[in-house]
Formats: sequence, structure tokens, C-alpha cells
Amino acid sequence: MKDGKIAIVEEEAELVRSIFRRYLELGSVNELVRDLRERNIRTKAKRLSTGATRGGIPFGRGALYYLLEAGRRERNFWMRRQGTQNRRRDA
Repeated sequence: MKDGKIAIVEEEAELVRSIFRRYLELGSVNELVRDLRERNIRTKAKRLSTGATRGGIPFGRGALYYLLEAGRRERNFWMRRQGTQNRRRDA
């Protein structure tokens, strides 16, 4: 967050984009899990105030399904919003 707003971290955004692209190429979450493990791509590691670390582990199917579903929902939201705006302009 930056100034109370969500800020895009470009390195992380590029990783997410590459995961989506790779999923489209492979067509299977199981294949994607295998591919990410082979390339040693892991979840973001985060150090807690206690000093413990969370994340930094290989992506599992559940995390990837969640990520892909969130992307699908966001895409649909923006497509619907764009369609609504186009209808308003046409009226």
C-alpha cells in the first residue's frame, strides 16, 4: 500500500502475468504446478513482526486456482463495466 491505496509492484505483476500466460499455454493447473516447480517459482515470502517467515513455498494447486479465479473475476468485472460505459455513450 502506498498512501492508503493499493500500489502495483511491477516485478510481482510481471510474475502473475507470466503465470497466467503459462497456464494458457499448458491448459492445466496440474501442468502449471509442475512447470513452476521445475523453474523454482515460489510464493512471495513475507517476514512477520515476530521474525517468522510465511510463504516462499512452491505454488500448490489451491493457490493457483485462487489466483486464476481472481483474475477471471476481475477480467469479467472490467468487461462488464466497459460494456456498461459503451451503452451509456451510445444512448
